[in-house]
Amino acid sequence: MNTFPITITAFGCVPFHASDPLATGQTVETPGRWNPSEFPALYTFLTPGLAAQWVDACTASLGVSTTDIAPAFLPDMLVLNCSLSTVGDLTSACSLLEVGLPATYPDGYRTTAAYPNTQPIGAQLFTTGCEALLVRSATAPVWTDDDRSATELVIFAEPARCVGVIDRIPYSRWTTIDSWPRHYLLDQPTSASFRSDSGHSTSSRDKEST
Repeated sequence: MNTFPITITAFGCVPFHASDPLATGQTVETPGRWNPSEFPALYTFLTPGLAAQWVDACTASLGVSTTDIAPAFLPDMLVLNCSLSTVGDLTSACSLLEVGLPATYPDGYRTTAAYPNTQPIGAQLFTTGCEALLVRSATAPVWTDDDRSATELVIFAEPARCVGVIDRIPYSRWTTIDSWPRHYLLDQPTSASFRSDSGHSTSSRDKEST
């Protein structure tokens, strides 16, 4: 798989009581969609709206709504500046087929029952040198080509090395879009624009062998 460098703003969710907002140890104890227990990952979103959908989905899985929980006890939003040199792209149909997933992903793979299929893919790409993956979100209801509002950035690299916290915003503020500073909401490059920049694309296997 080809990889490319990116510098981009991403959005993360962190428990309101977390003292270290970039801690990833919990993803080893409870592995995520793209990481097994052998290594941690930081799961982020390319828009605050997608992060809000994820919180809604998490609370719904517990049989409650975010409106049933006091805002002070809901997650804080992290605004993150991410600078990564080797990012794999799992948003295009061809890249999904390359790793053994259907071009229609995440359809049919939205629940945790799909983790045995996706975790080995993440592990393989981590082993071959990927610092992060751009992936189609299983939270978003639909995917259209290069849809930033349905894209996640999964970071395998040590966050302290490649991620800076720009802001930490309590739930009561970050779910009101009008309260967001304008520069957080400006359009950012899509995965297609990165893929088209062939001058920055390198094979993760080639990088590993150098």
